[in-house]
Amino acid sequence: MTIESPSQTLSAEAIIIDLAHKMVNPLKVKAIVLESTNKNPAIDQFPWSDCSLSHGFPALVSFYAHLDEYYPDQKWDLAAHEYVLQIAASIESDGIHDYSLFGGLSGICWALLQASKNKTRYQKLLQTLNKELVEAVNNYYLLPMKEDVQKKIPSGVQLYDLIQGIVGIGSYMLQDMHHPLFYETLISVTHTLIERCRLIDVEGYRVPGWYVPNSFQFTEQDIQLFPKGNFNLGLAHGVPGILSFLAIAYAQGICLDHQVETMQYIADWLINKNCGDKNAPRWRDRVSFEEETGNIPSKATMHRDAWCYGTPGVARSLYLAGQALNDHSLKPFATQAFKMIFHRSEDEWGLISPTFCHGIVGLLAVTHRMAQDTEDPILIAQTVHLKQKLINSFDTALPFGFQDLEPLTFQKGALKLDYMGVNKAGLLEGAAGIGLGLLGISRNNAIWDTPFLINGGTP
Repeated sequence: MTIESPSQTLSAEAIIIDLAHKMVNPLKVKAIVLESTNKNPAIDQFPWSDCSLSHGFPALVSFYAHLDEYYPDQKWDLAAHEYVLQIAASIESDGIHDYSLFGGLSGICWALLQASKNKTRYQKLLQTLNKELVEAVNNYYLLPMKEDVQKKIPSGVQLYDLIQGIVGIGSYMLQDMHHPLFYETLISVTHTLIERCRLIDVEGYRVPGWYVPNSFQFTEQDIQLFPKGNFNLGLAHGVPGILSFLAIAYAQGICLDHQVETMQYIADWLINKNCGDKNAPRWRDRVSFEEETGNIPSKATMHRDAWCYGTPGVARSLYLAGQALNDHSLKPFATQAFKMIFHRSEDEWGLISPTFCHGIVGLLAVTHRMAQDTEDPILIAQTVHLKQKLINSFDTALPFGFQDLEPLTFQKGALKLDYMGVNKAGLLEGAAGIGLGLLGISRNNAIWDTPFLINGGTP
């Protein structure tokens, strides 16, 4: 007996509209996410934060703003506005304590910019928030990073990565780079990243400045796995994010001394750190200090073909660098690495969820951009396949149509195959990211994916 998927007869457009109706009420959406049964006991934290682009109201502002662009007669801008009101109320009651793209103020500003209808709405609010953001970037990010660079010591990843740091904040500012508050800040961000990538001395070795010491590791597991620290290979948290930012900034006219050399150095380093072969380059999540300094193989770490970690994000950053550098060997290398993802079985991808960060829509989004740039028939076909795979995962009975699958237990650094479906609303791991991805790719939207640093075009 074959059980027909409830989504097989639905188009992408039908799913997008169904999602829009399911999530139109901000308070109801928040209540669903905060239901007592919607918390993974292995994490013991609800996947919600009011002012977070990754897990809160700003993601829905962006979703409805883009929906309104394509369905102006359906008044989805009113839904976006309801979410803006919730953000304003949250700021009024709790203040702003995070300035990052995916967790704080710059993510709010990015969403408001999407909803501004070519800067005709929310301008007073945006002006106030942008001013606070610029002050925070200088005081809480650039100043400590410059001090670290001067002392020739590592910086915490949260100061510079895409999710939490100046790479992410800078990616928002690139969307409005001629704003009078932003251009000089972007110059400072770019310069600081270039300086951060210079070699530093660690235990008698000269290593890249994006070295992450043991004391700066994210998890207890990483502290145990990397007693001497590591070098992060993820687009979300590591040097591929820096490379993508430098390449996109360069394409948009920010061209500083040593920027080209820095991009080339990072690209060469990443190429040398691939753990595949010459025909099928592949990247894991981290390189240990011991491997970097002594050619000692790293302990087995995660292989995943996701946006956040793995070949898709790394290969895309290399391709963007190849575009910026006009490097006719780098782009084919990156393209070949990317195409080899689809020579692996889908089980090898390690993508169990439909969501963006480490799921299907993230791989779809990067594949879509690579297919656009290369016009490669294999990548075009895989874009169609991944989109259909995403459509087939839709379940209209779920509160948001999709769930993120989270591991219920961890064992010796590996995920057990016990998972829990969690209702999430945000951009990184939630339904807004899936809906925005389906909408942006179906309508070939130019800017929906700018927070992810995979879009090499100018807005």
